[in-house]
Amino acid sequence: VAAPDELARLGAGWTETPADTLGELTISVWLEPSAGAQGAGAAAAAAAGWGGDRVTMYEGPNGVWLIVWSTAWDTPADAADFAAAATGVAPAGRIVAGRPGEDAAAVLVVLASDRALLDRLYPPTR
Repeated sequence: VAAPDELARLGAGWTETPADTLGELTISVWLEPSAGAQGAGAAAAAAAGWGGDRVTMYEGPNGVWLIVWSTAWDTPADAADFAAAATGVAPAGRIVAGRPGEDAAAVLVVLASDRALLDRLYPPTR
């Protein structure tokens, strides 16, 4: 899975840290807080159908940071399940799923230290 290259959009003074893959198990553990009373089983179900991922962190001036996590899923339904669960874990982030013209089985999770940065790069959809 290829992560979007954000350096050109971020501007001067930003660096990219080495990208990594988290995997289905790590995703399942990350989703557990959103599973509530249903617990680890619901988190594992939301992580099932994982087809790959790539997470990259960008560091900017004055301690500002951006994390872009590209995920791929076996089916659009698997992607939708993950996106719904991820929204519960990262309410301050941006979950980008199923935009027209994009892969319906891909979900992008974007987190930033600064809300203005997040809104500039990934404006909220209505």
